[in-house]
Amino acid sequence: MNSKILFQGNFSKKNVTCKYNEVSSRKIDPVIEEKAKQIWQQKIQEAKEKGKKVWDQPVYRLERIQVNKNTCELEFSTIPFSIRSSIKEFTSDLIKKGKEYLPMAVYSSVFIETIDGNFVFGEKSDKYVANRKYSYIGGVFNRSGKYDDGTDLFNASSNEVKEELEVKDGDIEEFRLLGAFKSESCNVGFVFYCRLKLTEDEIMEKFKKRNELELKNLFFAKKEDLRNIGVNKIGKESELVDIFEQSINE
Repeated sequence: MNSKILFQGNFSKKNVTCKYNEVSSRKIDPVIEEKAKQIWQQKIQEAKEKGKKVWDQPVYRLERIQVNKNTCELEFSTIPFSIRSSIKEFTSDLIKKGKEYLPMAVYSSVFIETIDGNFVFGEKSDKYVANRKYSYIGGVFNRSGKYDDGTDLFNASSNEVKEELEVKDGDIEEFRLLGAFKSESCNVGFVFYCRLKLTEDEIMEKFKKRNELELKNLFFAKKEDLRNIGVNKIGKESELVDIFEQSINE
């Protein structure tokens, strides 16, 4: 198995610093890279035939982590999402070549708790090509002018929550970084905890008014069901739930 926990803790925004590097340290195998590009072109053609959309932008990749007792320092560069998505077919080959060849592209998964003790998850729409039907609230960190001055993971992650659920800043009571793990495809999932000042019913009312097309529905789960939801229903690595459980219980 390739997945493993990279770090865990309980970090507020003031305790996390981020740096963006214009030049990536990633090494590229030209043969694998070309094969990945061909796979992406096939995905574009298949999506076009089905009337679906394909998204591609530069997304952040992790360069370095430095974690102390109360602080977390992170460095990032970028990688095209098309490469990040397609190169997973060659993960075992990249691992053999060395860690400098791994994509290490960054995404977030947010454990969102309602005021009445439920956790929020999403059901994907059929507008975009997606590998999974169900998901955590969150997503990849695409490079934009909003985050280039420090690659603000907290703003990027909280914006995902606000856009996907149609909630506002005032609806968020708490937002913390709990850790990160390397996924089976050698990308990096940052795990956040968000507590809302809203009930399940109030969230659903707001969700129905949104214009965002990535999710078509929400579903909710109790804390004791999170591992089953994350591993079996969504199909993500168990390390994601491990980070949440260990960090929340500290």
